Order: sequence, then structure tokens, then C-alpha cells
Amino acid sequence: MSAKENKLRTFDKIPIFIVENHNEVLEFVYRCLGSRHLPFNNNTMIHFDSHPDMTVSRSMPSEYVFDKEKLLADVSIENWIMPTCFAGHFSQLVWMKPYWATQIKDNNYQFVIGDYCGNIRVNSTLEYFLSEASYRPESELSKNKLIDLKVRTLSNDFVGHADLLPSDSEVYMLDIDLDFFSTHNPFLKIYEKADAYTKLHPIFAFSWPDKLEQTDELLAKVKDRENQLNELEKVFQYIADNGHLTGITVPEILKPVWSQMIELVADVQANYSDVNWTLIYDAGCTCDTTDLPHHESPLEEINLLIDQFKQFLRGLQLPPTIVTISRSSYDDYCPVDQVEHIQEKVLIALQEVYGDRITNKPILDYKDEEWKI
Repeated sequence: MSAKENKLRTFDKIPIFIVENHNEVLEFVYRCLGSRHLPFNNNTMIHFDSHPDMTVSRSMPSEYVFDKEKLLADVSIENWIMPTCFAGHFSQLVWMKPYWATQIKDNNYQFVIGDYCGNIRVNSTLEYFLSEASYRPESELSKNKLIDLKVRTLSNDFVGHADLLPSDSEVYMLDIDLDFFSTHNPFLKIYEKADAYTKLHPIFAFSWPDKLEQTDELLAKVKDRENQLNELEKVFQYIADNGHLTGITVPEILKPVWSQMIELVADVQANYSDVNWTLIYDAGCTCDTTDLPHHESPLEEINLLIDQFKQFLRGLQLPPTIVTISRSSYDDYCPVDQVEHIQEKVLIALQEVYGDRITNKPILDYKDEEWKI
């Protein structure tokens, strides 16, 4: 390929793509990769969100990252980032979080992402990855990519912009989930009359070693966690198919919590005639040592966060290549009665910081607006 063919293209105006579900930003990312507005490899993403969105699917074949249609159909809001890292498109991730998000502590992390038996796995011992049974030692991974992850909490006195972007970087993606400014845990109220969310915690609980170092003991615990989640998924599917637990063989790993499982099913069915057991399983998978954040911000706090957001962008000095925005309101992660206000404030902030370098006509994908490069 010639130097001319390798040269990146530039937009006349920084485009803004607004989607509803966060994984839908990938459609625009891939189009910008294909059009050479973003490098094919080693991009940086600055990700404003109340959630990391970096879980790794236990079941998605790793080969899907090389088939755009299969990948876009399989990923979801919590796991859309890591496949792009395994594909090599992103190697530097910056999770900018509000103070109420505690899933991963502020720090610099480096880990390997690779293929394990046809699935994507990581060698990170962060409990965020362990709880999803995503860990495998580097020696068991192939097609490895090195990932740099920086986690930072936004604040009035935020410093440290200089280390967020690689020194040779001229392009990066700015990604904003509107639930960064105000967020719900939508699972808190599922089947509330049965107190389902509270009852799920002991069923999905798991105990980790005090020291999360890469040892045979840790790997054995991860395999136990994977077995637990897989067996729970089968049990909830059995209930969905049969409407009861009668006749099921109790998995060995679930025997200590089987009485709680029976109680949960009885209480839910006593209060509801139409039950989505897959949704209940999904809710249970969020019951880790750190639950999903729940913090509905008053207007004054939203305005304060917007001011901090603008201050942060000015401190970066380098403007983004593209901006992606997720509303996350249909599933109530961003409160429905606040999302329009937050979106308007974010767009005004971007205009104030970047002026005529950024478009004043975002692509509203959630309203089915088309975009042509």
C-alpha cells in the first residue's frame, strides 16, 4: 500500500453521531475505519460513562470480530468495546467516570486480550473481569493484543490530561453516554413486588481470594465462577421453558443456594403471571461485589458536570476526530425525563469548546437519520 493510500482522510467538520443503545455507535466507528478517517489499528477512545462497557461475552466466537454483520448483531450495551480491542482497532482506552461509578478504581492498567478456545478472554485480574469469568493467563491466549486502560474520575480540579493521549496521537474518538450525567440501575425495580433484585444477590454471589494474583488458585476460582454462571443460565432457561423447577437436576455448584432459588421462583410467580426469566438472569449477572450505579442527578449537579466536562475537553487541547453519543434512555439507564435536557447541554458544550471545527448538525441515528461520508 502506498503512502498516499495510507494517509488518513479528514472531515471538514467533526461529525457527531447520536444513537440510542450504546453498542450502535460501532456502526459509525466501522464506517470511519473503512473510510480511513480513523486508523485501522491502535486508536484511542475517551469514554464518558457511568459504566465501563468492557465486559467480555463468554459465548461470542472471537472470529465475529472479522465479520462486521455478525459482530454488530451479537454485541450489546455492556460488551461492545472489547471486540474492537481484540480486532486491534483500539489499544488505548480511557474511561472517564462520575464519582458515583466504582466498578473499577482510578488507575493505569495494562493487560492482554486474546483468543481462548475460540472466545475472547483477557489476562487482567481486575475483579470487573473476574466476575464475568473473562480471565485466562496470558500463556493460554493467542492472537494477543496489548491494551492500555486508564480510569479517571472527573472533578472540578481534574489534572493529568497529558497522559491520557499517546504522545504521537493526532486522532481519537470521544464517546459519551448521557448516563454519565445521571443514571439509573434499571434492574432495581424488576418484579418489585417479589423483591426479585434483592433475592438474586445471594444466588449469584461469589467469593474471591483476598489477593487477586495470577495463580492456579485464581484460575480455578474463575472456572468455578464460569460454571456457576453457566449453570444458572441453564436453570433460568429451564424455568422459562417449563414454568417451574420440578424435575430439574440440581447442579452441584448451586446446591448451597437452591433454597433461595426456590423462594425466588415462588415469590415471582405468586405476584406475576407473565415473567421474563432471561431478564431476571441478566439482572442477577449484575449482582457482583459492586452493583450497577444508581444516581439520579438533580439539575444543579447536571450543570456542574457539564461545566467539568467542558473544562476537561479544553484541557485536552487536541479535538477529537469523531464524537459518538449514546442516549441510553429506552432501557432507563439515563432517566427518560432528563435525557433531552442532558443531550441539549452536551451538544451546546461541544459547540462552545470546538466552535466551527465541529458540526452543528449531528446525525440523529435514533431518529433513523442517514449519513453519507
